[in-house]
Amino acid sequence: MHLNKPSHKNKLTFFIVIAIVLGIAVGFFLNSFYLNEENTKLANAEAKIKILTAALLNIRDTTTTQYANLTLEKSAQITIKNASLVSREKLVEPFSIIADIFLRLIKMIVAPLVFTTLVVGVAKLGDIKSVGRIGGKTMLWFISASLLSLTLGMILVNF
Repeated sequence: MHLNKPSHKNKLTFFIVIAIVLGIAVGFFLNSFYLNEENTKLANAEAKIKILTAALLNIRDTTTTQYANLTLEKSAQITIKNASLVSREKLVEPFSIIADIFLRLIKMIVAPLVFTTLVVGVAKLGDIKSVGRIGGKTMLWFISASLLSLTLGMILVNF
């Protein structure tokens, strides 16, 4: 079977797909190996907290020493969980800079891209009177859809 090389038109799509697959693979690798110890501690602490919470719910008398011991053990597991989260955040911090730069670049490109698309669209129409009512409705729809998508995108990125 003969595999065709990607054509000139499909090169960008091909590279985007490769970048997505590589991003997923690198993320999986880093989560599996780079953060393995923190993930294990976190999972163990969460499992123990869940067991201790269930045991605490079964005790009717909250004045017993068993209840106090389970409460202390639960608070110790919560402390371990929080320490694991802090340790994990410190390990992930260098990668958050890359994510922050990427999100800021996206924010920076969206508004000019929408604006230039509108300008080019209006310039290609030429005289709006010659196009008539359909041209006006099309422009209104295009502008409102663009502004709505820009607003929604910016809200979701900041949220």
